[in-house]
Amino acid sequence: MFLSVINKVITIKYMKKLLSVFALLITLSLNTNSAIAILSEEKSADAPTLSAFQKADGSVSLSWTKYLGNDFRGYKVVHSTTESEPIYPENGYLIFLTDINNLNYIHSSVKEGNNYYRICTLTSDEKICGNTVVIKSQATLEDIKIKADEYRDDESIQITLKAEKTSDNKAKLSWTRYSENDLKWYKIVRSQENEMPYYPNDGYIGINNYRDNTTYTDEKPLGGKNYYRVCVITTESKRACSNVVLLNFELSGEMPFTNYFPDTKNHWAREYINALAKLDIVSGINGNFMPENNVLRSEALKMILLSHNIKIENCDASSFSDIKSTDWFCEFATTAKKLKILEGIDGKLFPNSNLTRAEAIKILIESRGDIMSIVSINSFPDLSKDEWYASYAYHAKRLGFMQGIDGKFEGLRPITRAELAKIISISMETEQVK
Repeated sequence: MFLSVINKVITIKYMKKLLSVFALLITLSLNTNSAIAILSEEKSADAPTLSAFQKADGSVSLSWTKYLGNDFRGYKVVHSTTESEPIYPENGYLIFLTDINNLNYIHSSVKEGNNYYRICTLTSDEKICGNTVVIKSQATLEDIKIKADEYRDDESIQITLKAEKTSDNKAKLSWTRYSENDLKWYKIVRSQENEMPYYPNDGYIGINNYRDNTTYTDEKPLGGKNYYRVCVITTESKRACSNVVLLNFELSGEMPFTNYFPDTKNHWAREYINALAKLDIVSGINGNFMPENNVLRSEALKMILLSHNIKIENCDASSFSDIKSTDWFCEFATTAKKLKILEGIDGKLFPNSNLTRAEAIKILIESRGDIMSIVSINSFPDLSKDEWYASYAYHAKRLGFMQGIDGKFEGLRPITRAELAKIISISMETEQVK
């Protein structure tokens, strides 16, 4: 009798697992344009069941089952492009969600090829990781067409670069003007390791889209060898790079250059990120900075407030209805509320939600205490001067914090960690507008 009962319990347990997997496969089969899902074995009956599909815009939509225990601490959304069984903390995480009812996440920075996703639930005394889903990201036909044509080297375009050291230890660059009307960007490239730096492989330290602007000053050259080059990018994705100029700098009194994070070595925002890391304003995630990840509202408050030498108040959990005194960001949220830098939404902070570019600029400028300009023109083509954030965008552009993406502000798009590091770094070097 006892063995019969045990056998029934075991049968029911595995029937539930089979039904869960079957439901997941049905969900994935409905998304015919998305990727194939590969499931790993669940580690526990309490493990979250993850489903995912790739949307038309290339982002990946994730959803998972709710944890039903009373000892919940949070969900870690884990991602890897190399590990078929990603796990926290070995493979880091995209986001940490502390709301037990938050069962969805959109990953926008999806790499082409295999993207492995997993949800790990953290409880008060253990980690429970569920199945793995792999998204085989494929470009749309339009993407393939663009990639096939992108950055075609055009030897008919001739750009000559000149560079010299200034008396105050800067690098002054100038180059011949590109005469055609299809200029998209001048990309100023610098490398210490590559004697023939190239865009995009070596990133870039400067950019402009004004045909007559053919000069650039590197305010912070690196100690030792600096290889400089300018690459022209046209609207038809043609590329032509100039000759390379080598300048040597011996920066007396300066510490040797340190790259704080291995995943920012060739990233365009490397200098901005390192500048903030040196001041302990930013820190990494398992040793990496993850520059293309979106910034959470709680993370942004810490970065912005610390960068502007604002006195941090003691935690007051009543500042927002969705924070607790044990939250690591409570003191930053309290400070932002007290100084009216951030009022929240219906009394809530939404600390684990992504921060938009518009919200980031508002918080940054409010933290600076700038006197705002009256907006009389549309500063970006995708932004009406009647939008609530128009004055902040205009102010940010005027001070050089944000020039836009292909000329557009994209105010409602989540801001990345690299983008926020850049505008904070520039802001720290820009005088307050009074």
